[in-house]
Amino acid sequence: MSEKTFVPVNRHLLIEPVETQEEKPDHGILLPEDYAPRKSEYAVIKILDWAEDVKIQPIEADLEAIVERAMIKELKHHDQNIHLILENYVICLVVEE
Repeated sequence: MSEKTFVPVNRHLLIEPVETQEEKPDHGILLPEDYAPRKSEYAVIKILDWAEDVKIQPIEADLEAIVERAMIKELKHHDQNIHLILENYVICLVVEE
């Protein structure tokens, strides 16, 4: 099956979550291997595409932003996973000066 192209609509952004490696401090306490610290309520994402009616400015591909993690929608279509978020849940853009 060929790769599909997903086009966001209705003020949505097509995104890619950016995984940040947090160093685990060594406190000398043994924890289960599957233990994961509680994640922040915010996440860093990379914007891949956006709906025509998105009002966020300036916006461009590969721009990073900080969003409300709980509002990221993960969709599965056949063997592809995509992530979308409504523009309302973008807290700020990360821009180079």
